[in-house]
Amino acid sequence: MNKTVFIGDSHACGYTVDTNRIPTYWSQNNYAEIYAELFDTEVIVYGLPGGCNRKYPTWVKTILDYYDDIDTIFLQSTYWNRYLTAINTSQEQFINDFKPNYFSLGPNVGVAGDNIKKNVDRWIDVKVKPGEDYGELNQSQNKEHYVNRKSLTWDPYGIDFSPVEEKYYYTKLWHELFTHLQYRDYCQDLFTIDRLCEQRNIKWHLWSMNNRVFVPTNPYYYGEFTNCQTYNLVDFRQWMLQNKNIDIDTDKYRSDQEHYIYSIHQTIAKEYIPYLKNAKICL
Repeated sequence: MNKTVFIGDSHACGYTVDTNRIPTYWSQNNYAEIYAELFDTEVIVYGLPGGCNRKYPTWVKTILDYYDDIDTIFLQSTYWNRYLTAINTSQEQFINDFKPNYFSLGPNVGVAGDNIKKNVDRWIDVKVKPGEDYGELNQSQNKEHYVNRKSLTWDPYGIDFSPVEEKYYYTKLWHELFTHLQYRDYCQDLFTIDRLCEQRNIKWHLWSMNNRVFVPTNPYYYGEFTNCQTYNLVDFRQWMLQNKNIDIDTDKYRSDQEHYIYSIHQTIAKEYIPYLKNAKICL
């Protein structure tokens, strides 16, 4: 039986917060594991709360190196205000060799007392391994960084930016994440994923949870895709509005300000994912 891969952020790994505000993973509100149960199929889930798009090519590479029976990949695009930072405490100033699965933990991860499903392989990343020299951390901007545009001043008569003393977060937001650099990196990541899938003759789908996730209409900066079957055909929130007349971004359907209740994940697994899988090629 060929396996289906789901790659995403907290929505893909059953993120919940208990009464003490302590986050837990691999809870029931997990569309990937619901899909495995509904369709009695083998599923691989690679997810991380707060995960960013920049992680995804490495995750795809890790999964394809580990398994040789992948059929389809569903890639849940996430927010562009998320990014990676890293640390290198080794004696090497520059890194010239690094394994894609360095931060990977899988295929059978869970929480204490958790019943890991027999037809589901769970993968997640760790920030740093004890005793190792390298670390990798997902980060994002807070609301206050969006309030006022605090950016470098452009000198129209010169070739440089004027000196500025600003926090790293502001510089990152206004001079990378909201510029062509982020667009270019996003296109590069998707192009890499497409080539990895082309090598194995694997179809992949890109989708987003809601319209707060920005997905560019033209992702072909580095060239056309060969193995992407559907590219953000319609985000899930819009699909629910069109087909169910339901707005998932209301308190009735959310477990918190970002995450959704079990029935919403069930609809993703039972109807939305098959909708993407059975759609004609749409790029």
